[in-house]
Amino acid sequence: MAGLAYLVANLVFDYALLWATGRLHGRPAVPSRLALGAWIGAATFTLLPPVASPALLVLSCLAVSWLMIAAAYRVPGLRALGTLVATLWAVGCVAAGAGVAAQSLLEGAAPRAIGPVVSLVALAAVATVVRPRLAAAALARALRVRVVLRFERQRLEVVGLVDTGNRLREPVEGLPVILLDPDALAPLLEPALRDRLGRLA
Repeated sequence: MAGLAYLVANLVFDYALLWATGRLHGRPAVPSRLALGAWIGAATFTLLPPVASPALLVLSCLAVSWLMIAAAYRVPGLRALGTLVATLWAVGCVAAGAGVAAQSLLEGAAPRAIGPVVSLVALAAVATVVRPRLAAAALARALRVRVVLRFERQRLEVVGLVDTGNRLREPVEGLPVILLDPDALAPLLEPALRDRLGRLA
């Protein structure tokens, strides 16, 4: 009976862990695939005998993590798969650490299930709170573009920001207007024009 309870606890935790990992990377969650990945992890860590060698244990955990991610999500390449596995481990450590800490602090004052419950709450919190910040950071990176300026024989590379505040487009190719810091143009301009731009800014 204890073995069955441990298997169910692992299954629930692995399902939530896979869901949180996918949510952080904006990947659509398919319940059947998440369940398959959770079963792989729960069955492996519950039914397999303990491994004596620490190195072999780490390799086994990494291999199972890769299988869990591959089963739960359609990943386009090894690099994306590795990123998801790294996120899985990071989020798992945070959630497990929160559960262990709660269990230790509330030992004797709360039910034994408080640790797993806190771990699940931590997973939900990480997926809910961190995800918008990751999305905002990714959007900010996507809106920053490299701009090459040429004036006569001079060439300068600067970073510009795509203007999403309006729908202005440049007339030659119809591309969105890019905002540049006036100071970025300074090396290409004559001193008089540079001073004039400084006064306008």
